[in-house]
Amino acid sequence: MSHKLTLYWGSGSPFAWRVMILLLESGLQFNSKLLSFSNREHKTEEFLKINPLGKVPALTDGDVNVHESLAIIHYLQITYPNETAKLFGGSSSKERADALIKYHEFNSYLAQQGSDVGSHLWRKTGDLAHVYKQFQALITELKRWDGFLANATYFAGENFTGMTIFITFTNKTSRRLHRNSTLVRSRTPRSQIQRSWS
Repeated sequence: MSHKLTLYWGSGSPFAWRVMILLLESGLQFNSKLLSFSNREHKTEEFLKINPLGKVPALTDGDVNVHESLAIIHYLQITYPNETAKLFGGSSSKERADALIKYHEFNSYLAQQGSDVGSHLWRKTGDLAHVYKQFQALITELKRWDGFLANATYFAGENFTGMTIFITFTNKTSRRLHRNSTLVRSRTPRSQIQRSWS
C-alpha cells in the first residue's frame, strides 16, 4: 500500500529511530524505505535530491522534503496535529511544561557531553582532558536523570510522549557509559515499536 509519507532511514541510526517511533506511536501511515549504508544508497543522486546532505532520516510528504530528525518531528507535529496531539499535547499545562523543560535540559546538559565523549570513543577525536571533563559532567547529569524515573514510568510522567522519543534515541553514548542507569533498565517496551522489529 502506498502512503503520502515516506520515511528514508538506515539501520543503526538512532536519529532515524526517533522519527520512526513517532510515526508508529502517532498512528500516521507511511512508506518505509530502508537505505543501505554499505551500498551508499544515502549518497545516490536520487536520494541527494531529497536530502542534499546525504544523511538519514529524511521524510517526503507529497512534494515536500524534510530532513534532520528534530525538523521532521516538528514538521509532523505542525502538519498533523490531530495525529500527534497525544504525544505532544499532554493532559495538562504542567505536563506540557515539564516535557518542554526536560527536552531543553537534555539538549543543553546531556547532548553535547554525549557527543564529545562519543566522538572520542568511536573516532578517537578531541582533547582528552576536555573529553574527561565532559565524561564526568555526563555521568553526573545521568544520575540526575535517573532521579526523574525513580517515581515515574517515563521522563515526563506516566504517559509515553514525544519527550521520551527525543531522549531515549539520542542517548546511545550515555547508555554505553552508564549501563546500570535506570534510563536503560526501566524502559517499558512499546507494542507499536516491537511490531516494527519483525
